[in-house]
Amino acid sequence: MAAPVTITDVKAILTQPGRARLLVVKVETSEDGLYGIGCATFTQRIFAVQAAIERHLKPFLVGRDVHRIEEIWQMAMVHGYWRNGPVLNNAISGVDQALWDIKGKRAGMPLYQLLGGKSREAAAVYVHADGSDANEVADNARQFVEQGFRHIRVQLGGYGGAVSALHRPKGAPDGNYFDPRAYGRATLEMIDHVRNQLDDHIELLHDVHERLRPIDAVQFAKDVEPYRLFFLEDALAPDAGRSGRDIYQCVLDNRFDAYVQRSKLLSGDRGGATQESQLRMTWSSFRDPHGEPGEGVFSKTLVKYLE
Repeated sequence: MAAPVTITDVKAILTQPGRARLLVVKVETSEDGLYGIGCATFTQRIFAVQAAIERHLKPFLVGRDVHRIEEIWQMAMVHGYWRNGPVLNNAISGVDQALWDIKGKRAGMPLYQLLGGKSREAAAVYVHADGSDANEVADNARQFVEQGFRHIRVQLGGYGGAVSALHRPKGAPDGNYFDPRAYGRATLEMIDHVRNQLDDHIELLHDVHERLRPIDAVQFAKDVEPYRLFFLEDALAPDAGRSGRDIYQCVLDNRFDAYVQRSKLLSGDRGGATQESQLRMTWSSFRDPHGEPGEGVFSKTLVKYLE
């Protein structure tokens, strides 16, 4: 029986093409010239992932059979007492991808063949059109359309929008301050401009990037509804899960009274001062003018979020 192919080294390779900080995992093996690569990028904590790979995973992995991918994943996940989290998840993911890369190379076929073969000839993809103002975003979007892309995510000044000039208290420290209302106004103006510049068959997308509180996300979703976005991404932060579920439950139940009662969770209003007129305005965001209650962009976004 032939000796198993084992892991001989695990390398964390840092690279930065443009503004993107990336980490590539390279798993080397006992078979001459055979290696696998995977992506372990956590842009904002790139060095923490590097340390997790080099100081923790590498000593654990060297000498193990490259074909025992599931066993390696399970053991790596429970190897530390405190499990999970974005640093460890990215580190293990990079190794896992590299091991599957090795398996495909040894089998002499692409992974999609190993996993059952193709089910379609192609899949639609989207590209990211950014800009410092609406005109620049539209210009960048048109360039992508000319290249054949039909789904374009439009962002103004990066995630969260351009830095806004706020009325800050005297003595407030310097830094970037986020104004959700200013972000909403500027982003809506940008989407309106881009939508008017491109043909209707070009699908627009936008990523809120979890920058809005639930009550502001509801209002923004209502305002952006007429532009029929292909999707509105990350309208809620992970820690807004309870509020998000409350919103969606109200959509399903179609009970405005329940929405009023639960509005305190969304606004932080513990004194009952939330105006019913404002709630009625935001409630209407859940109604698609061409469909049933709960079929609007925001409810679809919540389905994606809750899944």
